[in-house]
Amino acid sequence: MNYNYTRRPDLVDFIPDKYSKVIEIGCGDASFKHNLKKNIEYWCVECSEEAIKNIDPSVKIIKGKYEEKISSLPDNYFDLIICNDVIEHINDHNLFFKSIKRIMKNNSFLLGSVPNVRYYTNFYHYILKKDWKYVDEGILDYTHLRFFTEKSMLRTIYKNQFTIIKFKKINKLENNNFRHLFHLIILFFMDILFLGFFDDLKFMRFGFLLKIHK
Repeated sequence: MNYNYTRRPDLVDFIPDKYSKVIEIGCGDASFKHNLKKNIEYWCVECSEEAIKNIDPSVKIIKGKYEEKISSLPDNYFDLIICNDVIEHINDHNLFFKSIKRIMKNNSFLLGSVPNVRYYTNFYHYILKKDWKYVDEGILDYTHLRFFTEKSMLRTIYKNQFTIIKFKKINKLENNNFRHLFHLIILFFMDILFLGFFDDLKFMRFGFLLKIHK
């Protein structure tokens, strides 16, 4: 599934109560905007010409990659930054967190998600099949430059001095068919045997809402 072109209902609960000036990094066709309040100022940074064609004319579009456009964005301006499944595509994730602070107002929010490299399908391939194969989409999307576990993502957040308002494992494996049921049974017994140590294998992503105090 291409998450750039969905409304991401899994992240609706992460949206803060107060915001008026929003910028979404890697917005796709700006579908996530439908989850937000009306009458807000909404900007987006997007490099896909195909996606940009479908964006509402009221949106202020910055065409290009985040790394190329961050210097042209206004200082201390936005109170909500959105970066859904974006950070893993950026060459230097720590530089992303440092540079994004410049455009954020005091007490503003950073909302987003990153894939979990320990998701069970990937875990199976590199532990049991001894393989690490890049594909067109998913955890090992060939455009992913960075990979995160729960521990490494939390370390990155703390290192860059953001306050965690909400951090949660999301996109849990569900019993949608016999194959998924079989996998869930295996993971259930692993949880019992290893006292929940492998619980994170059932979740495809980590969602977060962070706050910055300048």
